[in-house]
Amino acid sequence: MKIGDSIIQGLRRRSERAYAALFDACYAHLHELAYTYVLDYNVADDIVQEVLISLYERTDIADIGNLASFLRTSVRNRSLNHLRDLSLEIQYREQYIQEFSQREELDEYEMASVYNALKGEVESLPKACREICQLRFYEGLKIREIAERMDISEGTVKSQLHRALHTLRDALREGGMTRLTPTKCIIFLIIFHIL
Repeated sequence: MKIGDSIIQGLRRRSERAYAALFDACYAHLHELAYTYVLDYNVADDIVQEVLISLYERTDIADIGNLASFLRTSVRNRSLNHLRDLSLEIQYREQYIQEFSQREELDEYEMASVYNALKGEVESLPKACREICQLRFYEGLKIREIAERMDISEGTVKSQLHRALHTLRDALREGGMTRLTPTKCIIFLIIFHIL
């Protein structure tokens, strides 16, 4: 991948033509690189586009020494981040399945108690927190997707999810339901469409 000096100079001047030329010059190479990591053409396309957009949004382009190396490293890092996130998502799903399959059966009274306790607590969550939980656990969106949809930071999404899980767990403990872990609470919420 060769990026000419005229493209680099144009990028420093924030020339849209230079960005278009950069895209033409390096897209195929960067896409191939991303694909070697993620093995998905669409995801590789997203990664390359994200890297090029982040470059466009940078104000310190002049400080980048070797642009080609910077782009390759950025694509590599985003690809590895994607794989890490995918691995965590798979791990959580397997944990949900494992906990659900090993759960102790609740009698009808306990089931009603859990249902009522969780429903009340979910309804008492702040609106944004409740909406984040619905998007994450019911619609299966990733943290990044929730942040983009709600126009908030990923950190806010994570902290709201953490807050909601602890609120639900504490409510169950106060109600004497210590057998239900936070993961089992989420499974219960999803099954009964409380979220």
